[in-house]
Amino acid sequence: MDEMIGRLIFGLDDVEQDSESLEIEFEPYKMYVLSNDTKTDGAAAILYPGLLEKLASNMQSNIFILPSSEHETLLTKDTGEISARDWQSVVIQANQQLFSQDILSDEVYCYDYQEHMLKMVTDPEQTKELRAQLQQMCCCVDATGANTQEYEEEDYGEEQ
Repeated sequence: MDEMIGRLIFGLDDVEQDSESLEIEFEPYKMYVLSNDTKTDGAAAILYPGLLEKLASNMQSNIFILPSSEHETLLTKDTGEISARDWQSVVIQANQQLFSQDILSDEVYCYDYQEHMLKMVTDPEQTKELRAQLQQMCCCVDATGANTQEYEEEDYGEEQ
């Protein structure tokens, strides 16, 4: 799994100086963790002037931005093979593991490198529906770790 995640840690000076650190070979399907040099409140690094534009230009592709926590965001190259809705499922499931104060959003964003524009590419109404579907699909566990979802024997066959 570690080979599928790259790290992008920038200080504002790195972006302003047009640093060579922005010359990164982005691989399809690989996710990159974007944060600041202190790794605290690093999700704001997506707002560094020119950062997304430089990264997208380097990739020659749009970039999906997946809010991960207030300390980082995940970036991945838009290959056209994985939809924003699919990425949103990943975001929602990851957010279920976070403390509520660390959650930024269940929405997925995209930096369009041709339009030089950051956009929300998921719909908040559909987000509510997807969140409900994912909650129904996942096994419910209470604070003690006990399974709170009841299964009927006929659904899973006889006990062995």
